[in-house]
Amino acid sequence: MTDAPVVVVGAGATGATTALLLARLGIRSVVLERRTTPLLHPAAHVLSARSFEIWHQASPRLCREISAQVPPIETVSRIQWRSTFAAEPLGEIDLLSEPDRLREVQSHSEHLISHVGQHLLMPLLWKALEREELVDLRLGTTVRRVEPRPDGECMVETVDAEGRAEELRTSYVVGADGANSTVRDLVGVPMEGSVLANMGSVFFRSTDRFTGPGPVPMLSWIYQPDFCGVLISHADDHYVLMGAFVHPGQEMPRDPDAYWRRLLPRVLGDGVATEIRSTGTWMMRSELARSFRSGPVLLAGDAAHRFPHTGGFGLNSGVQDAHNLAWKLAAVLRGAPDDLLDTYEAERR
Repeated sequence: MTDAPVVVVGAGATGATTALLLARLGIRSVVLERRTTPLLHPAAHVLSARSFEIWHQASPRLCREISAQVPPIETVSRIQWRSTFAAEPLGEIDLLSEPDRLREVQSHSEHLISHVGQHLLMPLLWKALEREELVDLRLGTTVRRVEPRPDGECMVETVDAEGRAEELRTSYVVGADGANSTVRDLVGVPMEGSVLANMGSVFFRSTDRFTGPGPVPMLSWIYQPDFCGVLISHADDHYVLMGAFVHPGQEMPRDPDAYWRRLLPRVLGDGVATEIRSTGTWMMRSELARSFRSGPVLLAGDAAHRFPHTGGFGLNSGVQDAHNLAWKLAAVLRGAPDDLLDTYEAERR
């Protein structure tokens, strides 16, 4: 007897969407998440129209809540190129400058590609999980072992925040635990591809209008002799500034707080007050898991594929992974042939 038909490891956008779609199809799941609070540092901010359509299918209420966070399109349509905000921009484009093209895009879906930071998205997804009766969300829980059994079940060994160990029996495990997936490592599936760049970023708040008159540019590309990067503006006076570094001995990865405190006045202008919320470093990669399936274990989202961050392809592809996988899991659990799950990789790879 299983504890739940499906165990989902990871409550990011991919894992949360998988569990919500399974619940919509009447399938219980246990969701294991090592964090106890949603990730503050926004790793994504572009949400595709298709993601909204999938969230509406999973939970119309959730879709409405996310849509309520979408800023008016005219306030996030500008992209600028600058050396510093203390000087005039080097150039600018307005994504609304072609109204016919906008109307064509709007005709494809009732939803539109939108700008919502992951720091605003994830609390809404977690609340949706918490109110779903068919989802058992377990925060502060790490996975130590994933072991397929001869009887067809899979055993998942977990440890909670107090150090208590537990074994869960399940029919299928969805590894949606991110780019550094524990599940993927435990079942021995390697990643194949290349590292494109070492990246660092700072998430900060500022109520000073350093961007000048008019709507705040959604993206501002910054070019200075020793720094090239991009500033992403969020709707709640929060910003992300990111750039690349070459060696781990450089100041950006070695002492990020000092680095960003020194750089921010150069980018924003002297006298601009900022509150640093978090910093982070990561490797920008172009990689695929050698296989998206290992027996009863299926990989989804960043655990299966790592994209460069531009355009939000990681988060949105993960949501579409969930949509492709959830109905197939539900069908197999109700008697469809197990090899239906093999089509997941063929269609999503």
